[in-house]
Amino acid sequence: MRAPALTARKLTAQSAAKMFRRYFDACGADECRAAFGWDRPRVVHPNEMIFEYSVDAMPDVPEPRSDKFRAVVGFGLVEYDPRDYNDTEAMFVLGVFPEHRRRGYFTHIVDDLASRSRELGADTLSQIVFKDNDVHYKRVMKMAELGPWIYAGDVWYPAPGYAYFVLPLEGTPDNVTEQEEDRP
Repeated sequence: MRAPALTARKLTAQSAAKMFRRYFDACGADECRAAFGWDRPRVVHPNEMIFEYSVDAMPDVPEPRSDKFRAVVGFGLVEYDPRDYNDTEAMFVLGVFPEHRRRGYFTHIVDDLASRSRELGADTLSQIVFKDNDVHYKRVMKMAELGPWIYAGDVWYPAPGYAYFVLPLEGTPDNVTEQEEDRP
């Protein structure tokens, strides 16, 4: 199933805090702890760019409707400091709201974050996956087996430990989303 085209919107710190609260409430504390290590909604830190991803959608109503609205399907967070000449790696975190999962949004958001990181000057994009998050760990490990992700190993302290994955950002990827006009 092909996901509809996403629109990205860069969030302010206040808007990001509200979106993280909505995500935390939608997923619950247990899922957020397993996926991200969050015991409460995430706070925004310096050098982070947070994007909200949405798609055109129609409300579920019995009668035909012509008015469209935007449905927020997920978020992406990139941490990178282009002023630090030693820093060539961008870290990312992303989430897809439960009601929008299994539609290909994860891959589209990763592609967009990789493109943005490359534009900022990063050479690699990396993510950590908690070992307790078995479903996501297996999905990203499969991505590493098929390429272009690289499995860089496990870190076991602090518990429960996590796996580290790196995506080289060389050249122009074939699957970058075509939402250039929506970029801030």
